[in-house]
Amino acid sequence: MIANSLVTKVHLPKQAVNIMKTFAFGDPKKLYSYAGLLFKAKSAVSKQAKSVQNAQEALSFELNTDYQETLDTDLKRIIVSANEKTSQPNGYMMTSFMDMFQNKVNDYCSHDVQSVIG
Repeated sequence: MIANSLVTKVHLPKQAVNIMKTFAFGDPKKLYSYAGLLFKAKSAVSKQAKSVQNAQEALSFELNTDYQETLDTDLKRIIVSANEKTSQPNGYMMTSFMDMFQNKVNDYCSHDVQSVIG
């Protein structure tokens, strides 16, 4: 139920949701926790980047096609690392998700500038 909503209502790529489901090991609370951390990190970066032109577009799962290509790989790397390397996996994931979103904004906006200049 949660997984379907993540795809249909908030437009997370299906592959990314499948990665979260896999590492939730059938626990809907764990899946909900992963999604919650992902959206908290996205919201925090959105607030940081309010004045950056096209940042909101860069954070959109629908408009930034890079999410379709890389979000599942990023989630797998972050979730696995968080559970292997630290006693505080949620804090690690939050920081890593924020870094990921900041990088997506930077990449997207620098691509925008390059396409305008180039």
